[in-house]
Formats: sequence, C-alpha cells, structure tokens
Amino acid sequence: MRNTIIISLILIVLGLAWLTFSVNVGKEKRDLSVLRVGEQSLGVEIADSAEEWSQGLSGREQLSGDEGMLFVFDDQVRRSFWMRQMRFSLDMMFIRDGRINEIVRNVPAPSGSQDGTEIRVQSQESADWVLEVNSGWAQEHGVEVGDEVTY
Repeated sequence: MRNTIIISLILIVLGLAWLTFSVNVGKEKRDLSVLRVGEQSLGVEIADSAEEWSQGLSGREQLSGDEGMLFVFDDQVRRSFWMRQMRFSLDMMFIRDGRINEIVRNVPAPSGSQDGTEIRVQSQESADWVLEVNSGWAQEHGVEVGDEVTY
C-alpha cells in the first residue's frame, strides 16, 4: 500500500512537470517590471534600445490584459510611432517627467494589405517615455492626462 502511494505521487509530480514544460514550450521569456499609472499597476516590458524601439509589439498575437510595453528614451522630443505588423489595436500614452501629457486611444491595427507603416501616431508634445497598452485599457482604468507614472 505504501509503495503504491509513493509511486502514485512520483507519477503525479512527473505528470505536472511534463504539463508545465509542454505548456511553456515556444513561449518567449519576458521580463516584466511593475509600472504604476495613476492608481493602476501593470506589468511592462521595457524597450530601451534602438532595436527594441523598432520591434516594439510588432508581430505579437496579443497582449495580456494588464501588460504593456514602456519605451524609455534619453531625450524629450515629439515621438512618432508606426503600427508595422501589429495584430491588435493600442492605446498610447506619451509621458514626460513622469506624467502623462497625451493619450492617443484606439489606434487601429493595420487591415487587409496594409503592413502598418502607413499608420503613424505623432505626439503633440515632447515625451521621454511612451506606454503602449491594449486598446481601451486607459479608459477602462480611468487613466487621464496628468496622471503620474512610476516604475
């Protein structure tokens, strides 16, 4: 009886290990930082190099509900973003000195034969950070211009 219990436990542990491995095969490992936007928290990937800025969220199938990408720049200038190879719509928040100074809501993903390079979003003011989240996230969470952003 005791051997049967031990063997059963070993099989359960091995089964769980296999299941965990098989579910995570093919998923990219992403390091997320916690970002506070007003009273909300979300996990963000930090894009702080030219390669990461260019790639952004392009080619991704989706973005989890409370996740985003924070583009971090060393200077404060007007920013221009494209929607190249995007598969879902976004809200973009332009941030200067830790405060949101502009929100562009519901930026559409390209459709049909578009590749997204023709869909551009230009900030009206200078920014040193840009936060991209799922379309509707800002409204759903009551995020407004002037809200503080920290990580």
